[in-house]
Amino acid sequence: MAQRYVLSIYDYCDDLANFPLRGRARDDLSPGMRVIGFRRRAIVAFLVTESDVEIHGVYYGGVDYESLIHDSLE
Repeated sequence: MAQRYVLSIYDYCDDLANFPLRGRARDDLSPGMRVIGFRRRAIVAFLVTESDVEIHGVYYGGVDYESLIHDSLE
């Protein structure tokens, strides 16, 4: 069951290449950063550039992902 959940996150992230401007812009965290929910349980944070979509992280539940992103970019 956990393996299916992880694989579905991978598929979800792969689909971002087709529609990279989904989710909510979070330029306050980093220029080009966007976040989108996954099944009401996780947040996917990703950077959109002219040619790529880079997954920055997948954060579960009520984790303070904003602080984690700030810390990782410093």
